[in-house]
Amino acid sequence: MKRQIAVIGIGLMGQGIAHCFARSGFDVFTVTRNGENKMQPYLQKELTRNRITQAQYDALISRIIPCTLEEFSGDVELVIEAVHEDKDLKQELFRILEQKCSPETVLASTTSTIPVGYIAQAVERKDRVVGMHFCSPVTQMKIVEVIKGVETSQETIEKAKEYSLIIDKEPLVIKDFPGFVISRLVQAIVNEAALIYMQGVADAETIDRAAQIGMNLPVGPLKLADLVGIDVALRGLDSMREMMGDDRYNACPVIRQKVYEGHIGRKAGKGFYTYND
Repeated sequence: MKRQIAVIGIGLMGQGIAHCFARSGFDVFTVTRNGENKMQPYLQKELTRNRITQAQYDALISRIIPCTLEEFSGDVELVIEAVHEDKDLKQELFRILEQKCSPETVLASTTSTIPVGYIAQAVERKDRVVGMHFCSPVTQMKIVEVIKGVETSQETIEKAKEYSLIIDKEPLVIKDFPGFVISRLVQAIVNEAALIYMQGVADAETIDRAAQIGMNLPVGPLKLADLVGIDVALRGLDSMREMMGDDRYNACPVIRQKVYEGHIGRKAGKGFYTYND
């Protein structure tokens, strides 16, 4: 029997999630605005960089089914929403998904800052809405924050944990609160690293190296911001400040400046670093 899931929104996060489920044997509907196959260039790059073999590429591509939201039938056991941090957009998607999918389908959000309970207000069956917050790069990072909304059922939580384990991730169940655990920690260190950079205390490479050696981080905070996207980091900080009303989440001015200039990280060729690939 084929196991099928869907990922809504195929940016950096959605690509990584689709990759993980496809390599674990699931057929994956990748849902985008225009139905383009965004996984093909992503997997081609993985192949070029020798992160996957030709055989793995062929197997993964065979399990990817690109489509638009209108074309998506809803006939899956799990849907993971991975669009950007816009609470109104997420609610609208969940309204549509509740109509399209069977009552047994788990409706998950990768939200990194917006409470699951807020998103669940858009649907009638709030018990089947759960947060599954992955960390970038998804194929390498082992954690999934499983976010339990006030009305999320224990059955839904157990299913989310099971899916996480199937794709070789460790699920940690977290209470529903803006930013949860990982985003609050990461946003704080990225914002402070950007402030240190802006003040001229050290250059980006020195700041990142200090964090790697001194804090045993796998990647420095500024390089991480470039990888995820400085625009994504800014949206996360703004969302946290809005949700919590806490000035600690005021974005460092250099983060906002880089977004205004279009220097949003690796995907733009320039952020805190310059990229030639």
